[in-house]
Amino acid sequence: MVGVATIKSANRVATSAADQAKATREQSAVASAQLIKSAEQLALGREQLEKEREALELSIRPILVDVPAEDLRRARIVDTNDVIEVTVPVRNIGGGAAFVHEALFTTGVGNVDSAEVAQTVIPSGETTVINRRLPRAHPLFGQIHRVRPVEVAVAVKYEDIAGNQRMQSVVRVVCLPDDFGVVRSVEMYNCDDRWIREADPIVQTGAGTP
Repeated sequence: MVGVATIKSANRVATSAADQAKATREQSAVASAQLIKSAEQLALGREQLEKEREALELSIRPILVDVPAEDLRRARIVDTNDVIEVTVPVRNIGGGAAFVHEALFTTGVGNVDSAEVAQTVIPSGETTVINRRLPRAHPLFGQIHRVRPVEVAVAVKYEDIAGNQRMQSVVRVVCLPDDFGVVRSVEMYNCDDRWIREADPIVQTGAGTP
């Protein structure tokens, strides 16, 4: 026959086990809550870090566009019987310097040729000139010689100081009989790590691509 003392001892053991189980559940709940809180803090930290990264990139992002219409350094085509010289100024309105990778020149019918840039590093707020000199023997000479109005364009591929933001700006210019040019449009594209631009511009002003 089981004694009273034995029953009381068993009850104490059962109560102790139940208390331990309850304490374990409470500790588990606290630990889960702490994990959730840590995960939320980590997510907030990542979000804040992403915002800071975006702000940093924006602060050093170069943006090449045309110069104001009232600027004396306007686009021009100086056209003689022996040579055509095209000059198109661009200015950096972004927060950081533009490191030029390549400059290109094209006519309205799409033929592309290399161009020269006066400076390969364009600080924020400064202007430089894209130039292309075409001698009579050049295939593009006949396409624009004595043709007015005529459309030409320059494309500049450039990146920020960190090399993380690669872009291409295209300035399309219509040159008039007085040899001065009027900017028809400006387009900006993102480029991949091989300097291949995206199909659609991220910014476009004016009439855009024909």
